[in-house]
Amino acid sequence: RSRNCSKPARRSTAALRKLFPALAAFSLLSWGASAQAQMQPVTAAQLGEAVGACVLATQGDTDIGEALAASGWETATVSSDEGPVDMGGLTIRGRSDNSAVIMTNEADDETGGGCVVTARLASTDMYHPSAEAISRNLGAPVSREDNTYYWMVEGRAAQLAPTGSRDEPSLRFFIMQSKDSE
Repeated sequence: RSRNCSKPARRSTAALRKLFPALAAFSLLSWGASAQAQMQPVTAAQLGEAVGACVLATQGDTDIGEALAASGWETATVSSDEGPVDMGGLTIRGRSDNSAVIMTNEADDETGGGCVVTARLASTDMYHPSAEAISRNLGAPVSREDNTYYWMVEGRAAQLAPTGSRDEPSLRFFIMQSKDSE
């Protein structure tokens, strides 16, 4: 029997299109090779904890920063030789017991906030098992393009993408908070 799935697919595609401007804003932050090299590889438990914290923090009208602080993610400061660096609305968070880094942006009048997990992997072989573990928690991806996975989580678009290099592989998980989270 044939099923017409075009209506749900259109909703998913529209929500995923909203993801890209927010993701582009996060992509403006460039991690240098030395910063990535200093990151320790994340364990599966640490990655699950960080992704779970972002998923919970972006539910409803929750203040993302407050939700992350409540689960132990502390705000980091960024500085250079000249002093503190203005991050332009981007906040970096970490935990002493977790190798992942969480970045968040402030919601504005047109978009909701977003939450990004960046993590170094022990090897490139760890990427697809990481995607499978995330899928066990979020459900099956709505789309996959090459090695980039996309999910819809209660109306919020999420993405997992490989980053880094073959020698220093890493990943980025992003989930947006809907401005109208009804």
